[in-house]
Amino acid sequence: MHRFVLILTIANCAVAAELNVIYEWKYVDYVWNSEEDRQSAIAEGRYNDTQVFTIDVQKASDGRVFVTTPALFTAGTPATLSTISSSQGPGGPLLQPYPDWSWHMPGNCSGITSVWRVAVDECDRLWVLDSGKIGNANQVCPAQILVFDLITDTLLQRITIPNDISHSPANESLGQLITPVVETEGFDCQRTWVYIADVQGGGLIIWDGWQFLRLDDEVFKADPTATTFSIAGDNFTLADGMFGLALSPRHPLQPRSLFFRPLASLREYSYAVHDLHRLMFGFDSVNYITSNYEFPSQVTAQAFSREGILFLGLTREIAIACWNMNHPMDDEHVVIVAQNNDTLQFASGVKVSKRGYDDFEEELWVSTNRLQKIYTGTLNVDEVNFRILSARVEDLVQYSKCQSLQFFK
Repeated sequence: MHRFVLILTIANCAVAAELNVIYEWKYVDYVWNSEEDRQSAIAEGRYNDTQVFTIDVQKASDGRVFVTTPALFTAGTPATLSTISSSQGPGGPLLQPYPDWSWHMPGNCSGITSVWRVAVDECDRLWVLDSGKIGNANQVCPAQILVFDLITDTLLQRITIPNDISHSPANESLGQLITPVVETEGFDCQRTWVYIADVQGGGLIIWDGWQFLRLDDEVFKADPTATTFSIAGDNFTLADGMFGLALSPRHPLQPRSLFFRPLASLREYSYAVHDLHRLMFGFDSVNYITSNYEFPSQVTAQAFSREGILFLGLTREIAIACWNMNHPMDDEHVVIVAQNNDTLQFASGVKVSKRGYDDFEEELWVSTNRLQKIYTGTLNVDEVNFRILSARVEDLVQYSKCQSLQFFK
């Protein structure tokens, strides 16, 4: 088994620019068809503003910003995927259900049940991973992948994920699909692979455009020594498995890799994607790369830039760190580039997006949600709880060890 060295020292900080708060909420509300619809949803328990939590963010090329609000509890979240509207409510910007309200009817398996994270590929397709699960136990609909054309907002494809793929073979009740990463090849994305994290069943799922494959390994599960989290003075226990996925960019000298990690873990791992492709053709084994060194605290979501800069959220440090894949992965080259004890509490969504259709510049987008308040039951809707932040990648890494070589004079 191959290994690489990863050391992170908190003293090694090179904060070059602030992540700017673009949106913030005390609690989440929606653009309803009418006030009568809103009141009916409240009366029936379909909407409870203390039960709606933002998880992921995704900026589209046309400027729209998508937000996910998975059904963490048995009821209270009326829509799980939305765009941020221009309307403002008492709690913050109102969310516009996507594609529209008709996709978010309770028990409608032809719609959308619960989405943790989404992805946009190079051909402006929105990949929606629907876990089909309400809370941690109620599998009300089969898990599925929905693919939307962001130009027309029409459904291009619906892929149902078989139950034996979406759940652990050791315990068929365990399965919660939360993170998709999309790999494409060809000018028109003729070939597509989707990699999916199962946080509850501890698995990695691969779809190659025709078939699914599930990998199960102890490395995908929670590390029992890393299940205690400490964020902004609050402590809680969470034994979450496979969580953060990040696909490295194409590189002329390095194989493309899928980086992954459980949430309850202090280590980073990766697969060469060509090895994962081979599995789909009958090869029966693949080796992963693992770090020799431990992070100082658990890492949340993570994402690569086009230049090979890996951004990741640190829990206890309440920070965003980075590492440039063109440098050794060690304590000198893994640095904190943004840190804020108020605005960066649990970065549940980390994305790198183009600034526009033809813009080469990239932006880092981060969604934070004070997860510690959710799990300790101390969320206060009179305080700001959910934020979306952004900054230009170049501004964040300027003069740091993460800066790409092309930016140096």
